[in-house]
Amino acid sequence: MDRIAFHGRGLHTGALCSVAMDRDLGPVRVRIGKRSHPLHELKVLRTDHGVQVGVGEADPDFRLDLFEHLCAALAGLGIYEDLEIRASGPEVPLLDGGALEVSLALLGLDLPEAPARFRIKRPGELSIGTARYTFQPAEHVLVRVCVDFPGVGEQWATWDGTRSHFLAEIAPARTFGFRRDHERLLAAGRAQAVDPRSVIVLDDEGNVMPPGAPMRGAELARHKLLDLLGDLYLAGGPILGELTADQPGHTNNHRLMRAAKEAQLIERV
Repeated sequence: MDRIAFHGRGLHTGALCSVAMDRDLGPVRVRIGKRSHPLHELKVLRTDHGVQVGVGEADPDFRLDLFEHLCAALAGLGIYEDLEIRASGPEVPLLDGGALEVSLALLGLDLPEAPARFRIKRPGELSIGTARYTFQPAEHVLVRVCVDFPGVGEQWATWDGTRSHFLAEIAPARTFGFRRDHERLLAAGRAQAVDPRSVIVLDDEGNVMPPGAPMRGAELARHKLLDLLGDLYLAGGPILGELTADQPGHTNNHRLMRAAKEAQLIERV
């Protein structure tokens, strides 16, 4: 198989969106219309309940929203080469609310799995905003996430760096939000098309609101780990070693790799 394609409505805009992915020699690239940029040229433009990427002033109309789950799939499968992503519409379709659907399709392209590009060189800890990240050198990839939400309590999730564990435990975890945040998101032009089959909406007591399916184990922590992998991917990760993240979020995650490099906690393999 040389191409896969997805179609659906965007979570934030409600617009019809599609993404096609083609086998194509060279580094991972993103194409919108006739314009194409390699992944390393993309900048994070916003991180409020999703990640929007673009190239900034160099091409202000080149931007794509809800990019994090696709990046998480690429991170979990270790895909860094031979792929072009062609987007039509303002965002990536939400699909299953996680990264399983796109991950299984990517496997059909039979792209090579690459090793980690960065490694932890010494033990350390970084506090970024409200998040805390702990680094421990190791000869394997291990990512842990701890979250604590009102009404839900503390949840933990772990990824062992393998494709099989990613597909079984991390990729299926659905995006989530609290009912109390919905009006604020709508006022900001976000979350215009929430599909209850693909998201977890929680009430003020932390209960899943119908008609959403019940939470599957520590699904909030597993989705936060999914988000973390997607955020790390845009900066060259995940990282060889053991990384533990306490209360991570998109904004802080996207500061992590630069801060870790400046603190000499990580280095290129």
